[in-house]
Amino acid sequence: MIHLVIVTYSHLIHIKKKENLNKTNFVIFKSKKFKMDTENTQLTIGSETISQVQSTKFLGLHLDSCLNWSTHIKNLCSKLSKNLHLLRNVKKTLPYWAMRKLYFAYINCHITYGLSLWGSMCSKADLNRVTVLQKKAIRVISNSKYNAPTDPLFRKFNILKINDTISLELCKLSYQVSKNKLPQPILNMFQTGSQNHQYNTRNRDNPTVPKHKSALYNQSFLCRAPILFSNLNDDTKNVRTLKSLTKKFKKTKISNY
Repeated sequence: MIHLVIVTYSHLIHIKKKENLNKTNFVIFKSKKFKMDTENTQLTIGSETISQVQSTKFLGLHLDSCLNWSTHIKNLCSKLSKNLHLLRNVKKTLPYWAMRKLYFAYINCHITYGLSLWGSMCSKADLNRVTVLQKKAIRVISNSKYNAPTDPLFRKFNILKINDTISLELCKLSYQVSKNKLPQPILNMFQTGSQNHQYNTRNRDNPTVPKHKSALYNQSFLCRAPILFSNLNDDTKNVRTLKSLTKKFKKTKISNY
């Protein structure tokens, strides 16, 4: 069993300063099935002891020791609920186009942040919490009843549902991999068709899923992104820009709502 330890701190280049060590902590990531006690693990930098936590905020994402994203979604839902209150206060005074802009400013931006990482790996129950809040937001910006059907509203405002948004973010990730438009460390995480054969096929630069035995890997973006991208039709996959991919994907999905 391999454990990944992450240390977060405020300023990397000033890590040796004592005042910044107070903002430093570490998490030991492990499987829920792993029985060994890790709570008494100690980590020191110089003479200073670093505190161990079960979850920590890193680059805006809340990472918990089991990497099930429950802590992140709990904080996300809390933020969405507060912002929903703001939308309710202005829904009767602003036109629909303005409410749609507020939706993207106060709701959608928080949902999509890091979505390619946590969207496919969180539990169905946690994802349902976000789904419920998204539907509430759609009803608020349209000034609809609390139990109004949401499919027509998603179609009216040209907004994707959370599950389709996850798929879009993963497809966008694969598209950028195929076009070599991501930082090299991220590109190195993916395996492409050109690494499996030397034939000049039209999909040789697209990411593929390597052989694996882990059920957890099946849920990760490294597995889900190539699969979802390969399922797109050629007309969508072979567009020239990321914006065109997004437009075609949304048009296809929203037309079925």
